[in-house]
Amino acid sequence: MKLHEIQSCIADYQELIKNCSESDFKAYFENADYCDLVSKSFTSFPNDNINLFLGIKDSKLMGFLVNENIEYTDWTEETQIFESEFKAFTTAGYNAFKSFYEKKKRPDTSNAIECEVGFTRIETWSSEKSKWFLDHAATNKIVKYFEIPTEDYANGHGNTFNFGLLSDNQIDLIVGNPAGLYDISRPVPPFEPNF
Repeated sequence: MKLHEIQSCIADYQELIKNCSESDFKAYFENADYCDLVSKSFTSFPNDNINLFLGIKDSKLMGFLVNENIEYTDWTEETQIFESEFKAFTTAGYNAFKSFYEKKKRPDTSNAIECEVGFTRIETWSSEKSKWFLDHAATNKIVKYFEIPTEDYANGHGNTFNFGLLSDNQIDLIVGNPAGLYDISRPVPPFEPNF
């Protein structure tokens, strides 16, 4: 996609969530559990964070991963952007995902989480995403994007970005890469942006 098309997808999503109805939410999030970015390699990381912006393309929820910590309207033709459609886990796909991470030892970093913690959050999202929407739509706090520490991203390898829900009904993004599961992402909103 060209830059202006990506920016349009993000703008369309941000306009939608201003007055998002329950039917709009179901249309875009009902079958949105994760997106994959396989073998995507940034040439540099100019900041401590990468950002996963949400957008809409062809009536599908999309993730746009960028290595710059700036507002999407300020991206240029030189900005590296990777895109992926959010999908629903199939039973077999989720079982394979769990099996892969159950065999992994928790990485030795403060951003890593135990696989069971990640699984619980992902499964809670799957079963309670409508409750999250109802609680956050009224206050216009539906997430626009996620700030992700660059150290959580396995540059040039397989990365999955999985929606999750915390126990306080706050949306979460769990990054899975070949080393393990990570969770120090910040959803904006409710958090304020760092740029």
